[in-house]
Amino acid sequence: MRFQWILSVFSILISMGLLVVIAGQYQELFKWAEQSARLQKQLKKLDDRVTNEYYFKASLEKMLARAKTSLTEMEPAVTQLGPELEKRRTERDACQSDTCNTERTIFFATQKTKKDELAEKEKALTDTEATLKSESDAWNQEIVTLKAQLTGISPICDHVKTSSRTQAEKLCDFSTTMATTPLTTI
Repeated sequence: MRFQWILSVFSILISMGLLVVIAGQYQELFKWAEQSARLQKQLKKLDDRVTNEYYFKASLEKMLARAKTSLTEMEPAVTQLGPELEKRRTERDACQSDTCNTERTIFFATQKTKKDELAEKEKALTDTEATLKSESDAWNQEIVTLKAQLTGISPICDHVKTSSRTQAEKLCDFSTTMATTPLTTI
């Protein structure tokens, strides 16, 4: 029986050892899977970076090729434009010394005459505005005077006959005139 106990204990120990080994391998496998995923992400980033650098390099090479062809096309035009540029410079210098000075004086003379015309028109405008203001003030004074006459009692109301007062009441306010002046019969 001892042998059976020893065999049982030994088989249990072997089973436990195998279980520990399997669990350890599972953890190791899990670590390797995580590291593999991380490395896959890094590989993808690196691949994208290399691809972008490749496309960037290709576009730079195309731009360089275009610039070189443009340079070769423009070199003859630059050599042809050199003498023409010198010719234009001499024309400009001549123009600045002779013709441009006369044109400048003509421009300033016309500008001065236009300023004089503008000053005359502004003076006429201010004179007209002053005249209109003085006439407006006179008319406003006349309006004030006429309004004062309308609000006051007319002196004719004092001479209205007593018998015709009913008709004159429309024109004269007798309530205020009776208090100030006595009625007289004519």
